[in-house]
Amino acid sequence: MGWEVRGLATLRIENAELVIGLSIRERFAALRRDVRVPPEAVYSVAVEPHPFAAIRGTRLSGSSLPAAFAYGSWLQRDASRDFYALNSSVPAVRVAFDPSAPYRRLLVSVADPQAAVDMLRAAVPSLAGPGAA
Repeated sequence: MGWEVRGLATLRIENAELVIGLSIRERFAALRRDVRVPPEAVYSVAVEPHPFAAIRGTRLSGSSLPAAFAYGSWLQRDASRDFYALNSSVPAVRVAFDPSAPYRRLLVSVADPQAAVDMLRAAVPSLAGPGAA
């Protein structure tokens, strides 16, 4: 299951992994292929109403233009990494992970962020309970 608008990232559960599927254009901009993370590492998920305001850290790889797009890995002060696949004209989903994951946080522009959040909450049991963010 996943949601796709031509040229935008998708979020899906595939072979017991959370997969952030990148379009060819996004792969080129991010300098990487799809991002794969074990769903057990998901700590929280939410719609991010202002994704560009939520960007933090220093870009390690990929490309960005302020308030237009951001694709790739960003290094944080605590040496953790965030991954961004953001397009200025599209809302985003924020996924936070526990320290065992390769990234601490993802911000990904998708066509329907609320539907993606609902899908992840249904697929990841630890997010479905009360107090899930």
